[in-house]
Amino acid sequence: SFPWFIINMMPLGLILIAVMLFVVLRLFRKDLIKPRRARIEDLMELNPWEMVPSRPVFYRTAFLLILIIAGFIILGSAGLTFLVALGGALLFVVLSGIRPSQVFKEIEWSALFFFIGLFFLVGLLEEFGVLHAIGYGIQALTLGNPYIAATLMVWIAGMTSGFVDNIPVTLTFIPVVNVLASGPTPIPAGALWASLLAGAVLGGCLTPIASAANVLVVTISEKEDRPIPKNRFLFTGVVLTLLFLLFSTLYLLLRIFLLPIAAPFGL
Repeated sequence: SFPWFIINMMPLGLILIAVMLFVVLRLFRKDLIKPRRARIEDLMELNPWEMVPSRPVFYRTAFLLILIIAGFIILGSAGLTFLVALGGALLFVVLSGIRPSQVFKEIEWSALFFFIGLFFLVGLLEEFGVLHAIGYGIQALTLGNPYIAATLMVWIAGMTSGFVDNIPVTLTFIPVVNVLASGPTPIPAGALWASLLAGAVLGGCLTPIASAANVLVVTISEKEDRPIPKNRFLFTGVVLTLLFLLFSTLYLLLRIFLLPIAAPFGL
């Protein structure tokens, strides 16, 4: 749920932002030059509202965004976030004035059907016991120890999502987490979910193909004739990912020891 995420994962996010800023400022200190005064003045003269096609629509959608976030916070513990998301999407279509036909035209149908197929594939792997076998294998390695389980989950999910998008990685590991949380020597589910979340998300920094955001940034840089060198991306990605996973492991182990992480609602 949204409150669970804020309580358990936001502190880690703030820590990793500080780590990222320190590393990036060190790695790119030679590239960070002070811009010319004329350029700064040109930027200051830009009117942000020129980028907004319609102010009424802007205000309506901004208000709707606040309502959606409030809905996630209030109804998250009741497991109704899906209703908030669907209701928010429908209200956005109505309030924005955009024609539904235009919305359907711009939907990435290929990506949508890809994820539908992915859900089927993961369901089949779970039905045939493949994912449960993986779960029991990891469970044997953990010896029922939550500290070992959290560490393995962070690093296995992190390294896997470094080469495969984090959505299929997460879908694949959900049954594995269920096995670990309900086996002969059950491991606290909250720690497992937090570890999977941290590993699957942070591993997406490793390579240019590890997440949709990476692919988008690389594509935009090439269109703007300022391509990001692959070796530089990989070097920065490896350094950041290893540090992120290390700090995540330390944070989760400390949390498990000092304050057990409750399982998310409904999981």
